[in-house]
Amino acid sequence: MQTISLIEDFTASPGPREGLNSGSEFRDRFLLPILEGNEKHIVDLDGAYGYPPSFLDEAFGRIILKLREKGISTDKYFDLIKIKITESDTAKKRIIHSLKLQGIQDEGKLTGIFDWEEFNE
Repeated sequence: MQTISLIEDFTASPGPREGLNSGSEFRDRFLLPILEGNEKHIVDLDGAYGYPPSFLDEAFGRIILKLREKGISTDKYFDLIKIKITESDTAKKRIIHSLKLQGIQDEGKLTGIFDWEEFNE
C-alpha cells in the first residue's frame, strides 16, 4: 500500500476545479492511475492551506463520472482509495455531498472512504 500526500506530492494550496493545482489535475495525475491498477492507496489531505469545494468535488466526486466513462467499476474507487483528512470535517462533508450528487448513496461507502486507519492494517 502506498500513500499520496496532497502537500508533498502535489501542492499545499489546492486550486479550483480546473487550472493550476486543480481538482481535475489532481484526479487525472494521481487518482485515476490508482484505479487503473489494483494497489491500495491512502490519499492524505492533511496539512493543506484550505480545501476549495470545487477542488474536492472535481477530484473526489466527479471522478465517478470519469470511471463510468472508462468502464471502471465505482466499487473499485472505494476498495482501493481511502482518504485521510483529520483537520476538516467540512471537507469530509463536501466530499460525501459530491459523491451523493454522482448517485453514490451507500452510507457504508460514503463514510468508509475515510477509514484510512483500518485500511492501513
